[in-house]
Amino acid sequence: MVFLLCGGADDFGRRFSGPSLGAIEASMTRKGEADMKPFHIEMPHVPVILLPLLMAALLPLTTASAQSISFKEATNSPVGVGVHPPSVAVADFNLDGNADLAIANASDNTVTVLLGNGNGTFTPASKSPYTVVACFLCNGVPTSVAVGDFNGDGKPDLAIANIPIGLGSLIGAVTGHVGGQVAILLGNGDGTFQGANNFGTGGDFPTSVAVGNFKNRFYNNARPYNDLAVTNLNSGKVSILLNNGSGSFSQAAGSPFAVGSRPSSVAVFDFDQDGNDDLAVANAGDSAVAILMGNGQAAFTPNTNSPVAVGGGPSALVLADFNGDGKMDLAVADLSASAVSVSLGDGTGTFPTVTDYPVGRSPSSIAVGDFNKDGKLDLVVANRLNGSVIFLLGDGKGAFQPARNFSVGGDPLSVAVGDFDGDTEPDVAVANLFSNSVSVVLNTTDIVPPATIATLTPPANGNGWNKTSVSVTLNATDNAGGSGVKEIHYTIGATPEVVVAGASTTLNFSAEGTYSIAFHAVDNAGNTEAAQSLSVRIDETPPTITASQSPSANAAGWNKSDVTVSFTCSDALSQIDSCTPPALISTEGGNQTVTGTATDRAGNSATATKTINLDKTPPVLTMPALAASYTYNASLTLAFGATDALSGFASSQATLNGSPIISGTTVTLNHPGTNT
Repeated sequence: MVFLLCGGADDFGRRFSGPSLGAIEASMTRKGEADMKPFHIEMPHVPVILLPLLMAALLPLTTASAQSISFKEATNSPVGVGVHPPSVAVADFNLDGNADLAIANASDNTVTVLLGNGNGTFTPASKSPYTVVACFLCNGVPTSVAVGDFNGDGKPDLAIANIPIGLGSLIGAVTGHVGGQVAILLGNGDGTFQGANNFGTGGDFPTSVAVGNFKNRFYNNARPYNDLAVTNLNSGKVSILLNNGSGSFSQAAGSPFAVGSRPSSVAVFDFDQDGNDDLAVANAGDSAVAILMGNGQAAFTPNTNSPVAVGGGPSALVLADFNGDGKMDLAVADLSASAVSVSLGDGTGTFPTVTDYPVGRSPSSIAVGDFNKDGKLDLVVANRLNGSVIFLLGDGKGAFQPARNFSVGGDPLSVAVGDFDGDTEPDVAVANLFSNSVSVVLNTTDIVPPATIATLTPPANGNGWNKTSVSVTLNATDNAGGSGVKEIHYTIGATPEVVVAGASTTLNFSAEGTYSIAFHAVDNAGNTEAAQSLSVRIDETPPTITASQSPSANAAGWNKSDVTVSFTCSDALSQIDSCTPPALISTEGGNQTVTGTATDRAGNSATATKTINLDKTPPVLTMPALAASYTYNASLTLAFGATDALSGFASSQATLNGSPIISGTTVTLNHPGTNT
């Protein structure tokens, strides 16, 4: 059951890029069919050198609305292959962990095997190319290649739908009965293959081959049998070839069976989740997709609502869960309508509605991947007459919009998806019919926004302030392998936004004040960084500080009790960060200096000084020596004085019996009794 490149690892243990589809993977695991699914993308288009599919009106190329993905050609791309390659498939043929390519070459009856080097380049495998039809006087025209494990050994094998060329087919070509067969090349696990064995399809002109387990058979190692479904364009039938377990095939009962007009592509999935593989077949002549429900015994009946009408001349289809509801949807490349039809499934095999999306001229092939890394499935379509592939980006709800075109070689006919450079992102391989080459297109989509670092010179202090002029340098960088920084946007306060080309710019600030800066960077892919902001604060003015004391000094500048010196600090811009606390002066002394410092949040400082004179010791008074008693009316000269060792003597006063006297005064003791 092969329909698209799924995420995760296959049973061979290799990693392949692509969407992670939980419902699909659960179904694969439950049915044991995961072995080969990651390898095949349906490439059903018929080579124009034999019998072209219908070519109707060719619409002009759709103009991309926005480019949100990017790709580049790998080194040495395009890679030369055989003549007129109509189909390409992806697998790890040598089990080295790198995705390889198998390319069917219509005009030289070969399949080319290119081994990936893990960096987007490829080397031809030993013994490549391999002959598809090898017999006497016969030849073959390979039209489609698929990958499966056809002998249960865990090594990828090849199934190549081809038109046999011989005497009988040349005669039958006149009537359109050219026959059909599938060549099986068993892989050795080292990139080489055994010789081809061909098995008839029973139909005419095989255009597409897909892998499934149509009778629910398993090997002893639990690997599923890989059977084949083949569309036969000219006979309007699908062939079911059952695997005998060793890589030989035989027709299922009733095979081939009619399916519609000019079936061009087939894909496999268990649409109704009954455990049996079902088929979706694009019928170019009916402009419809037939949905055939399997019974688990390699027999199929049309779904009640089959067929699903799509655009004109469907040439290829792919299955995936485009809206994330766990139910399989389908996308169809409509060759003559130059469109892609998308129909969302309801989980029963019914596809109620169809939406068409114009693409390039003559879309011939379609594949799935998450190309813009948003977790939603996208489409890539090969446009033959434009020489390009176009990418349609999914919105995760089942709708798509064109993203961009990428030019490749002449007449791109087949497209496959894989991780060719080991970055886990889906890349694209395109088989170019007339260029005889394969273009390897590497996904360089950048969805990671750049990051900007702002550097202040000089750096702000711990409070976020500067006390000098400041330069702010904005440096933006993009992620490794990204698209590069395109420009830096910034605003200062309420001023208009400024856009500077390049990855760096410097802003200079010299005036005092606070500046609010908002900035972000944009890369060349259009990813915009989340806005950042910072503030530049400049304060170059020192704060103010005043000193005071309590209690105040007397008129002579002295205090006679302990003094508290306090400081008052203020700053109008950055505010005060620190201010000297009050100081208690209790030690006697003169000219005691107390200094306070004020520092603002920017680091500017100022000082204030207070001088304190403190004398808490009283002066010393000296008195004359006196006798114990004196006679009445005796004369006495009174001499006295006062001294102070610190603040000095300021004044003295003496009284005799309550009357003031001065030192050296002679008094008459005429007061009987005690004189004071």
